Amino acid sequence: MRCGAPADVHRGRTFSWHPQWVLLLLFGGLLPFLIVAVILTKRMRVEVPLCDAHKNHWLARAAVIWTTFFGLIGLGVVAMLLMGPQGNDPVGGYVCAGTVVGLFIWLISAAILQSTSIRPVEITADDITLTRVASGFVDALRDQRDAARDRRRLRRDDYDDEDDEYEDDRPRRQRRYREDDD
Repeated sequence: MRCGAPADVHRGRTFSWHPQWVLLLLFGGLLPFLIVAVILTKRMRVEVPLCDAHKNHWLARAAVIWTTFFGLIGLGVVAMLLMGPQGNDPVGGYVCAGTVVGLFIWLISAAILQSTSIRPVEITADDITLTRVASGFVDALRDQRDAARDRRRLRRDDYDDEDDEYEDDRPRRQRRYREDDD
């Protein structure tokens, strides 16, 4: 799915998506955003075929994001400890400022890592549209869907042909009515 190479593993992955306009609610506050995002978020579990090189596609990204985040939080705690109770140690101030800059850089890096991964563009009740998948995967999926559609069409045509074999051209006997039927 990621590079177009033959799949070595199939992983179940739950994708979640909400409309992009929900992000505008962040300007109105975190609580309205969270409420609307929770209500409008749609989820879909998909069996994802991946090659051996990309079998940890999401795990590696999550490890980088969360490891650096907790590292920066730890650096912030060290900065506060270095500043001491008086808050006048210059080294602690530099480390604290470095932590703030690091968190800003982390935020941008995390957004880039997330945007370059396979992710949903839209999820409906029956369908999911993903981005950042290999074009070879898209072509193979279309071929598979076309073949399935052709098989269904052939089965339907075979079924229609079988119905023709059993049709009886003989005239049907009319039912006799007895006097008791009236």
